[in-house]
Amino acid sequence: MQTGIADFAGPLEARLFRTVEDWCAGIGLGLRAFGAAATGDAELMPSIARGRSPTLETVDTMLACMEMAPAGPAFGAEVAAFLAVTGVKRSVLGREAANNPSWVAHLGQGTSPTLRTVGKVLAWMTAQASPAEARVIRRRAGRLPDILSDSPLRPSHRSAGTAGLPRPAGIDRLQTDGNGPFFVDTREAAALLGLAPSTLERYRSTGNGPVYHQFAKRTVRYRLRDLAEWQAARTPPRRSLRQDLPRPVRCAPDGRPPDSERKIR
Repeated sequence: MQTGIADFAGPLEARLFRTVEDWCAGIGLGLRAFGAAATGDAELMPSIARGRSPTLETVDTMLACMEMAPAGPAFGAEVAAFLAVTGVKRSVLGREAANNPSWVAHLGQGTSPTLRTVGKVLAWMTAQASPAEARVIRRRAGRLPDILSDSPLRPSHRSAGTAGLPRPAGIDRLQTDGNGPFFVDTREAAALLGLAPSTLERYRSTGNGPVYHQFAKRTVRYRLRDLAEWQAARTPPRRSLRQDLPRPVRCAPDGRPPDSERKIR
């Protein structure tokens, strides 16, 4: 998809698009396939590039597909912390930032704002809070997700997430940086597990193999962490040499074995 002439609704929509684009590139998935898998709408990503602003609920669905933290709860916490710290009335925030005095009330009732509105509200709150108030707000609300902040985007598709887990044979050949789920295709997964690709394909039918993710009809990917967990579960523990040695017999002071160890004649 050509994105050089994209007409995004705002900077947050552009960040969302780039995040999804980066993630899809990492697993070899098309943007339309991603939209279909995440929300059932194959035209989701093209429409965002043409200026559509998705709701925060839709954004969280997309983030969940990429195994990223949702943005909705963090945004709600940010609004609540701003109101509590600055003393600004809810109607004032709604009227000035969203052109709706009842906007905060609607947010509390479960209405999902568009990403465009979220961007406007965040910008307005940032302009209104003093540096001291901003620090208190950050302590109360916590760090904003990357998708809602102005910090540089971190790579989203290179991590195995396998810290502390037994690692399949060959898994160390993959370089990871810990910033999100890392997916591999059937051929790569089979190589890591020491299996034939056809074996994994058969396992998908029988249900005996590792967890897999089907993003489109012919697009199957395996998450590295799932491969490690599956490999660990099917690998029997090693026996200790001590388990194979005969148990020593303790003798009485006269050199004879105790009654429990004597052979019955």
